[in-house]
Amino acid sequence: MTFDGVLAQMRELLERVVRTYDGWYPFVPSLAAFQTDMATLRQLATQAGRNPDRVHVTAIVDPHDGDPFLDDLKRYRDAGAKRIVVYSQRTRQDNADGKALETVKRSAVIVERAQHV
Repeated sequence: MTFDGVLAQMRELLERVVRTYDGWYPFVPSLAAFQTDMATLRQLATQAGRNPDRVHVTAIVDPHDGDPFLDDLKRYRDAGAKRIVVYSQRTRQDNADGKALETVKRSAVIVERAQHV
């Protein structure tokens, strides 16, 4: 699939979210991608006569290397995320391998940061 094809599918998905649902729970590949998708979602919601703030968005973010940091957490909020879940395939694998305590410790740092957003 081409990049344009991916963009078209994303737009169709966001149109469906606006048309049908009160929330969206995306796995987020990057902050920049999330910001772009949220700008599109807000535009589509407004065009459909919906208040974009009524579409509750929870971003699923990979906590690699201690991310997201405080500034990024604020940027997710400013882009429209109501909640952030720190989770990834690596997190899932670590939990399955008996490393859940390490996962919790890594995530605790992020939760502490989030208290200042």
